[in-house]
Amino acid sequence: MFNLLKKPVLLAGSVHFRGNLPPRAEEFEYMRGHGCDIQRAQVRENAHWELKLKHPRWGDATLTAMKQMPLPTRLLEWSVSLTEKEKEEAAAAGTGVSIGIESSRKDALRDRKHLFHYLSAIIGDDGVVASDHVSTRFWSRGALRDEVMHDADADISQLYELHAVSQDRPSEKRGEGEEEEEPPVAWLHTHGLAEIGAFDFDILAPEMSLVPHGVPRALAFAAAEGDLSPNTARYQIMRGLPDIRCVPADEFMRTAGEPWTSMRQHDEYHSKDRAVLCDTTTFFSRLLRKGARPSTAMRTPAQDGMLVSYSSLATQVMSARAAASLPVFRALREELAKFNLPSLVKLGYKVDHASADSDREHLWFEVHDVTDAGIDATLLNAPYDVARLKQGDRGIHPAELLTEWAIMTPFGQVNPHDTKLARRIRENPEGFAEMLQLAAMFERAGGEGG
Repeated sequence: MFNLLKKPVLLAGSVHFRGNLPPRAEEFEYMRGHGCDIQRAQVRENAHWELKLKHPRWGDATLTAMKQMPLPTRLLEWSVSLTEKEKEEAAAAGTGVSIGIESSRKDALRDRKHLFHYLSAIIGDDGVVASDHVSTRFWSRGALRDEVMHDADADISQLYELHAVSQDRPSEKRGEGEEEEEPPVAWLHTHGLAEIGAFDFDILAPEMSLVPHGVPRALAFAAAEGDLSPNTARYQIMRGLPDIRCVPADEFMRTAGEPWTSMRQHDEYHSKDRAVLCDTTTFFSRLLRKGARPSTAMRTPAQDGMLVSYSSLATQVMSARAAASLPVFRALREELAKFNLPSLVKLGYKVDHASADSDREHLWFEVHDVTDAGIDATLLNAPYDVARLKQGDRGIHPAELLTEWAIMTPFGQVNPHDTKLARRIRENPEGFAEMLQLAAMFERAGGEGG
């Protein structure tokens, strides 16, 4: 298992509510209904009250109403975890409570899931946003509800937050009625990986379509596994694209030129245990003493069929989460059925020339139905080393072979580690239906034009 994820971490979070008056301790008696034992605790000088919570599965926690409760800041604007509507709701926060739990199993993924259970129970129907203090990641009510629908461990992507910062630029003159375009993201970076013993990374002038394709997630797995460090000279993250190298943030600011250095902020929060993803060096670049240059691969648009590199260990962890969250997949397929969105599963079949049981080929199938008997699906791609399966074959497949699932839309996908698009659809189903119609019109027009 990932050694870094065995490091004990004191976990903490906050739940925010509307209004200016601090909640009363009595208001949290409902936590008993979630299986918590509640005891009054000795109150610190900087707190109104404190409660000791004990849960048979989530562990021990301390719930506190601080006298000076920090509220969500501009970090909300940069977060990629929330929808725009969720950000608007979070901005209404005026008071709140904080919670701290001690890791019990020294397993960061399982312990973080315990924190999510506590945050979901506390936020209830009235909270406007929750936050994980270690990762600085924000959680909406909907995101927490989706997460606690299953008991799978947290995903590696939930141990960090992604901040997308746009570079300020002069407004361009536009015609009457024209909307001002959103400035492109100049600086995409993580927070939270250094806190678990790995390191955080920066991507400059990023191609944002790489995010839903799981590129930051794969980088986080590699960092947690120890395959990627702040000084890695060469690493393949996507097949067919240039390799990357990691340049420590301080070194990057010394060696890279404009406009790259002006794209990121270099301060105490964005320097230690942090690297910028760059192009690898060549003999000529070293000879000419050229400075670090942000990764070309990270600035290349995602393509269908793009292969992102995951280790066998990371694949096992992802597979366990996909299998445990299968009930969520079934519920989402039913919820979104009216939109006729294709849903896919990736199944790991043992190859014909396997040297070990773990030698499996992971194949994508289009799903027709998911029942207790298995997954009714059609194979989409031709296997390399599974002769008993042919592209286009339809059959019932064992659910235990599941390694990934996804519900596809023209605007991204819903998968085991990211339900943001599903929440956006819930916010405005009529608008989503109109967008689907427009996307279909553009596709037809493109086909006729070709």
